[in-house]
Amino acid sequence: MSRIQDALKKAEEESRAAGKTVLDQPLEKDHQVIVPVAEPEPVRQPEAADDSSEPQKVEPQLDEVVSRKSVSDVPTFTGRKTSQKIDLNPAFLDEHLVSLTEPFSLAAEQVKKLRTKIILNAPERLPHKTILVTSAVPREGKTTIALNLALSLAQGLDEYVLLVDADFRKPEISKYLGIEFNRGLSNYLTSEMDLSSVLVKTDLSRLTILPMGMAPAKPSELLASERMKHLIEDLQSRYQDRYIIFDTTSLMSTTEADILASQVDGIIIVVRYGETDREVVKQALKNIDREKILGIVFNGADYRTSSFYYQETR
Repeated sequence: MSRIQDALKKAEEESRAAGKTVLDQPLEKDHQVIVPVAEPEPVRQPEAADDSSEPQKVEPQLDEVVSRKSVSDVPTFTGRKTSQKIDLNPAFLDEHLVSLTEPFSLAAEQVKKLRTKIILNAPERLPHKTILVTSAVPREGKTTIALNLALSLAQGLDEYVLLVDADFRKPEISKYLGIEFNRGLSNYLTSEMDLSSVLVKTDLSRLTILPMGMAPAKPSELLASERMKHLIEDLQSRYQDRYIIFDTTSLMSTTEADILASQVDGIIIVVRYGETDREVVKQALKNIDREKILGIVFNGADYRTSSFYYQETR
């Protein structure tokens, strides 16, 4: 049994022992609750576990099973397909990843509501199931929402997820997971390496991650390149049974979000409740196709006093 299954089982047992779960708590009606998560503080750096074991070789593909904080020393193999595999160790995860750290909390329940709305939208508005998660300005909590949505989808019965870190300016996914990667999307775009060599499998079997990799010199040029365009087309055709979620920069900060917004099926906008100016959000939305906007997530509010969590758009 994986660490995630152990953690979920333990959380469920503790919840039952207490006599109730979040499902017993009265919920507001649809569109009237808010995920009370905010941009987390930097992750504490626990001591790395012993990494003395050799990776197991499996033909025709080599999987490197890693259960420590850093995978930055994973070797790059030439002339064959390689992949990494990691354990999503609860000890290293940021506490705001409630879909794993507090799976029975009210916050996690609201992420499930968002997941449900995404799934219901899929037949009509997401033909290739590609979704961009962005915000108007930085520090809105977009990466927190992207990660929690990916984790929640991957815990479903039918959905598979590929989470792509396409924020070349300030990549956050590795920090939230407490793991460092030495290669990823930027390496793929600037070389001829095979896609499978930069994909990272997790012990949550339905979740795969494509990390950012090394910081590139020309991020907007890379995301606008033909190789990136072909990658998205490849992902759309190769993974017809899964959602592909892109985490990228904010709309008002760089052009990268605009570039990706033109290539995906749907867009989720994250807004920091009570802080982001309405006019700033309106200005940010002018450069993207509003028909692609699936909805707006209001992040970081007190669900007991706020008006709504998720606003669906048409």
